[in-house]
Amino acid sequence: MNTEQTKAKKRIAFVHDVFPGVGGGGAERITFDLANYLSRQGYEVFVWAYKHNTGSYPARLPVNFRVICLPDPDVYRSQRNACFMADLVRQLHLDVLVSVVNPLIRIREILPEGSSCRYVMANHGKPFWEMTGKIDRRRHHRYRTLLGKWIWWIYDCPRIYGFKVYERRFLRRYRQAYEQADAYVVLCEGYRRELCDRLHLNPANARIWAIPNSERQAEGDMAGRTKRKQVLYVGRMSYDDKRVDRLIRIWSRVWRRMPDWELILLGDGRERSDLEALAARLQAGHLRFEGTTTHVETYYREAAILCLTSTREGWGLCLTEAQAHGVVPVAFDCSSGVHEILAPSGVNGILVSPFDEDAYAAELLGLMRDEERRRVMQRNVVEKSRTYTIESVGEAWLNMLDTIANRAGASAPQ
Repeated sequence: MNTEQTKAKKRIAFVHDVFPGVGGGGAERITFDLANYLSRQGYEVFVWAYKHNTGSYPARLPVNFRVICLPDPDVYRSQRNACFMADLVRQLHLDVLVSVVNPLIRIREILPEGSSCRYVMANHGKPFWEMTGKIDRRRHHRYRTLLGKWIWWIYDCPRIYGFKVYERRFLRRYRQAYEQADAYVVLCEGYRRELCDRLHLNPANARIWAIPNSERQAEGDMAGRTKRKQVLYVGRMSYDDKRVDRLIRIWSRVWRRMPDWELILLGDGRERSDLEALAARLQAGHLRFEGTTTHVETYYREAAILCLTSTREGWGLCLTEAQAHGVVPVAFDCSSGVHEILAPSGVNGILVSPFDEDAYAAELLGLMRDEERRRVMQRNVVEKSRTYTIESVGEAWLNMLDTIANRAGASAPQ
């Protein structure tokens, strides 16, 4: 291929920590979907990965798609990785570089002043989730002992909530990530408003784009499919964010009243043994841990209700996956992303005030008892999932890419 042919191609690279994600991670799945769409629009798509899982690819790969492994998998911010990416940008005549989840710390070394390559930061989480996660982990660790509780209240709380040590630190990081990007992508308008507010940006001029994750449509008539009396959980079993312990406590309150229903928990993680012990201690029956599976859609097709009891969720792909399969989601109203997917409550799912386990149990029990309500909501959620097709999401990405390309062209010297 000669240089002129190379320059004529539109080329975009997505930078991932691990690709594909272990267990088919959400951000990685979205990149596959976008790669398929963008390749149909004339883009050649690359993924640059620090760590590569060769056995996790889907059956059908996008055309014009290539994964390139970075040379230093153990030190993401290394000079060696930055130099390697800078060389790739020049050799490939790259048009757009997209950092997925985490901002590129050495971006000015990768794209020096005057580079024609545009830089997009794609945040797949709730803004400032790192800060709230760090606080939650510290509190959970301290509360293991009586001395730790004293340290939490006497030392940690004044630093965190009085002097706002964490808040100032993460505000600096987010502002730097925003200022370095030609476009900063978040998952919904609520997150866009939050970033504009906390970074003191003018919403009319901010380079922040609200683009949701895409959702694949299920095969067959999910709106009219007969469902089993099954409640489903899909996701990691981690205390920091997912809080499956809440779901087990909630289930222990309702299962005896609905003995023909069962709870199925899909997923794994370091908390699984503790959760199994909790279920045994609470004598929660009609509950089974199924572990991880590569065929989660078979569970979605059968289940009637999906439960999510997370402390934080960026977008919650399991919610839109459930909707696409006619499974009615119930979740705590813990983020703008969850609210966007399930609102209005009672139509596209059920939103419960965080983190009221009594209210959650009451909502779940009412939904389990009301078959007609479930049927109506089953049709609603399938329809809602169609608003997140790759065509609509891909078009939003193309609009963003065209805008930053035109903006760069307008500012280029004549």
